[in-house]
Amino acid sequence: MVEIEPNRLHRRLKRALTAKGISQRELGRRIGATQASVSHYVKGKRLPGTVVLYKICRELDVSADWLLGLKRKESDMNDGNWIDDGIVPYRTADDCSLVARIEQAEDGSFELGILEGDTACELFAQRFDSMDAAKKYGDGILDQKLQRDKAIALIEDELDGVLGPNLSDEDYLASASLDRDTMRTLVVNAVPICTGPANQEVAVTFSISGPDGIELETEQEQAAFDLATERAVFLSGIWSVYATPAAAIEAVKGLIAKLEKVYPSLNR
Repeated sequence: MVEIEPNRLHRRLKRALTAKGISQRELGRRIGATQASVSHYVKGKRLPGTVVLYKICRELDVSADWLLGLKRKESDMNDGNWIDDGIVPYRTADDCSLVARIEQAEDGSFELGILEGDTACELFAQRFDSMDAAKKYGDGILDQKLQRDKAIALIEDELDGVLGPNLSDEDYLASASLDRDTMRTLVVNAVPICTGPANQEVAVTFSISGPDGIELETEQEQAAFDLATERAVFLSGIWSVYATPAAAIEAVKGLIAKLEKVYPSLNR
């Protein structure tokens, strides 16, 4: 039996919706499902049943094997390449959250527009002297987004079970209860910096919160923080910056191991 990955399905479903120019609401109308249900499929919170899957594939003109991640490529899908649809060349980020489009202006220059995939809202536009220059700049932005997504996915996977996740669209925010009686909680915020495809730095903050907000750390907690940040550089006095996602993960796990000696109930 083949195990289906919801994360792979939701990324490809986003990609197919963008390629066909169909909104989540419209797809729901066509397949007889609510927008909320489609949203759950797109966010990877739920897998569609067999009948619904068939209807989705029919409306988006893709195969079930491709949508479920059992087939690597679909001829009409964008796998990190620029596609010329006969109107304007475009390329999407891996999860279709960003779309890069290039149009030739009246003065002969080439305008690169970066749009938000879900809303088609243009985030910014910039003009270049050549098509190649516009594509190169667009590739840099989309590849940077891909690098951030990979880093966040790795952090989420590795810290699953170590910390309780509370995910946002921009970063990985997680927490763990230190002491249930006093409601002291460790809060970890990890943000991939990823200023380019080769940059893997991750900025991490550690703090202790309680019913009344941020609290001063005990000597044992401060010692654990010092151990976790001994291989980091710092931004703004509070952000610990690690060279790679793996280094950031190692620091968080080391911090948890140190705090478990002070708080035996941690993560229990």
